[in-house]
Order: sequence, then structure tokens, then C-alpha cells
Amino acid sequence: MPAETAATPSPAIAALRKATSEPSEDRTRAVIGALVSHLSGRWRGNFARMAATKFNGFFLLALMEDFEAYLRVEMDGEELFDVEEVRHKLQIQEADLREEVDAIEKEISRRDRERRGEVDE
Repeated sequence: MPAETAATPSPAIAALRKATSEPSEDRTRAVIGALVSHLSGRWRGNFARMAATKFNGFFLLALMEDFEAYLRVEMDGEELFDVEEVRHKLQIQEADLREEVDAIEKEISRRDRERRGEVDE
């Protein structure tokens, strides 16, 4: 099923369909009118996006240049997080994971020996 039949056609498409069904001067005017309407709508949308981008880029650029210095002044003396504490917690977590891996490997080897018929002493 084409997308045009599933959704309501745009005014430009509807005007083009109407224009192609009527062979006359009105058809030409309808086609040109639909084309002009479609193009001017696209130009307006493109211009609005471009103007917003330029506006934001021009006025926010100064903020971005000063933002790092502002944060450094505001956060002076404050620790965002303690690197040593984070390192210590990660080392503990690593040791726990290594112990867990060792226990799993021992269990796997024990089950392999049982399956082969070897007996633990």
C-alpha cells in the first residue's frame, strides 16, 4: 500500500491531482500555485531554522568561552569526587570478582573430574 493512500495527501499533492484532471488554463495556474506554495513554505522553514542556529551560535558562543572559567571559580576548593576513594572501591570490587572467578573455575574443574570418574581426596 503506498504511503500516499495511507495518509492524507498534502495540499500541494491534492492541488496537483486536481490540476492534472482538468485540462485547461486553470490547471496551469493550480500547478504553479501549488508549487509556489510548497517552495515558499520550505523556504520559510529553512530560513527559521537557519536564523535560530545563527542566533544561538552567535549569542551562546561567548557563554561557552567563559563557562569553563566560571565553573572553576564556582567549584574552587570543592571536590567533585575523590579519586582515591573511587580507586579503592574499584580495587575491592576487582578482588571480589577475581575470588568469584577462582571459585567458579575450581567448581568447573571439580565437576570435570567427577564426570571423568576421578575421585577427590
